[in-house]
Amino acid sequence: MLAIINVCLVGNWKLLEGHLSLIQTFRNSWIRIDGHSETDVAQMPDRRSHPISGFSGRRNITVTKGHLSMVLTCHLVIAKENLKMALEVCVKAAVGAPDVLGDCPFSQRVLLTLEEKSVPYKMHLINLSEKPKWSVTHSPDGLSFVLTGNWIRFVDINPGGKVPVLKIDGKWVPDSDVIVSLLEKKYPEPSLKTPPKFASVGSKIMSTFVAFLTTKDSSDGPLLHELQALENHLKSHDGPFIAGEKVSAVDLSLAPKLYHLEVALGHFKSWSIPGSLTHVHNYMHALFSLHSFEKTKAEEKYVIAGWAPKVHY
Repeated sequence: MLAIINVCLVGNWKLLEGHLSLIQTFRNSWIRIDGHSETDVAQMPDRRSHPISGFSGRRNITVTKGHLSMVLTCHLVIAKENLKMALEVCVKAAVGAPDVLGDCPFSQRVLLTLEEKSVPYKMHLINLSEKPKWSVTHSPDGLSFVLTGNWIRFVDINPGGKVPVLKIDGKWVPDSDVIVSLLEKKYPEPSLKTPPKFASVGSKIMSTFVAFLTTKDSSDGPLLHELQALENHLKSHDGPFIAGEKVSAVDLSLAPKLYHLEVALGHFKSWSIPGSLTHVHNYMHALFSLHSFEKTKAEEKYVIAGWAPKVHY
């Protein structure tokens, strides 16, 4: 099995990932970056980090031991002094593709919040369909297959076995509601607070969508009622978002749910939101056009695969 080595993560540095097999071979070795000064990495523990400064951009990392050497070409990113340390977040892996971001709307909500607040994070993909004793994650950047050097025992992090789970201030915290609230308190800028009077807008869309999708003979009436309520709100308030021209927490909660609604109902029931709900369509377009949404959404095929076991007809 493979795991990451953190060749550098000190203070404001981003992880540079490699293979565990590499450090096993080059345990008492030296590291050189593009011909610059060598740094001894002897006796580094399995969950290791090492300071490297003065370099940015794409660099060749050469690790040597005796007559052996190995070169990794990776990106080094220097962060400004005021950037936050990267947080760790466990989210769902795609059904049938454990190295790909999965379809959990609650996981995406947390990722959207981190993206909108520009909080650095490291994502662990958890294969919920198998739930092995040790949950294996994979690096989304393609540089290496990862789980942190000591492995994360997911059932110890969250006995309920659900995602998302975020490590913040040294503690693993489950539940997207709790996580989003903590992120708002810890990283207040930019603010994503939703005015209390708007906080419940669209709150029943998910439950009525799920009931309509998963029950063979269910009516779309309750879902249409909730979508009409959203239409009425958007029509009577300046947009494009729930609370005005700026995106807020309620939007980041609704965006993944509306995406799942559109994809899953379109696939399983050939159903779509009525064209008469023009403000809802415009709202969805505004949400789905966000860079943060594009970056954190699951592919449609994985949304469909995720819902398939729940559709009993």
